[in-house]
Amino acid sequence: MPNKALVFNVIGIVLQYSLLILIYYFLYRVIKTISKDLKISRQSVVLGQKKNNSASYYQGKLLVVDSGHIKLAQTIFILGETITIGRNEHNDIIIDDVFVSYEHANINRNKQGYWLIDLNSTNKTYLNSQPVAEGVLLQNGDIIKIGAVTFSFEGGGVLC
Repeated sequence: MPNKALVFNVIGIVLQYSLLILIYYFLYRVIKTISKDLKISRQSVVLGQKKNNSASYYQGKLLVVDSGHIKLAQTIFILGETITIGRNEHNDIIIDDVFVSYEHANINRNKQGYWLIDLNSTNKTYLNSQPVAEGVLLQNGDIIKIGAVTFSFEGGGVLC
């Protein structure tokens, strides 16, 4: 009989330590995932931003006015040199909508400002309710519609 009690005590101790190790492992994975998500969020604050800029610019922004039924990663997108918009996961702004092409549009910055370019998308990119046929220089307050998502463009000029 004492041998059975000893075996049960050993098994109980092993199970207790195993549970403790599993709890610590779970907490480690949770903290690692949260820190990874925070790191990605900090990196994506300025989309498409190159590290060595020769000229200083005001940062342009895209503000989400209406996302319809689409869930976006953010409601404000700070623009860098080149921003890609589309359904593909490799785009800077991903819009998971069947009416959005995989590579739908670009926003590029040059000396004049930010240019919106439709990439021959099936359902077109709209700027102030007009389809974009070729590159268009964006003005403060312009409304951009891609699929079910509507953005408002803010800022983006050369610093004096």
